Amino acid sequence: MRQLNGWQRLWVLVISLIGVFAITVFIVEYPNNKKIEEKHSQAMAEISAEEVKGQKFVTFRDKEGVMHHDGFILTTEYIAKRRQIEHQEYSRGLEELSAQRWSQFWHSLVAWVLASTALYVFGWLVAWVIQGFKSAK
Repeated sequence: MRQLNGWQRLWVLVISLIGVFAITVFIVEYPNNKKIEEKHSQAMAEISAEEVKGQKFVTFRDKEGVMHHDGFILTTEYIAKRRQIEHQEYSRGLEELSAQRWSQFWHSLVAWVLASTALYVFGWLVAWVIQGFKSAK
C-alpha cells in the first residue's frame, strides 16, 4: 500500500464502496421463488377478479356459456386459457430461475468493473491535466 499515491488510495476506497453498492443491489434484486410466486398469485387474483366481474355484471348467459357485460364477452374458455397461460409462465419462470440468477450476478460484476475502470481512467485524465499545468510554470 505504500506505493499507492493519494489518488490511487481514494480510487481503492471508492471502488470498494461501489462494490458494496453492487452487492447490495444484487442481493435486493436477486431472483428467487418468492418473487415468482408473488407475481403468479397476483396474476391469478386478477384473473379471478375478472371472472367475478364478468359474473357480477352478466346481462345474460347464452347456451354456450358466454357471459355478456359492459360490452365485452368473457367465455369460460377464455378464463381457462388465461389461467393455463399464467401457469405456463409460472413454470417457465421457475425453470429459468438459475439462469436469471447467473445473469444478475454477471450484470452486477460487469457494472462494478466498468464503473471502477471508468473512475480510474477519469482520475488518470485529471492527473494528466494537472501535470500539464504544473509543467507550464
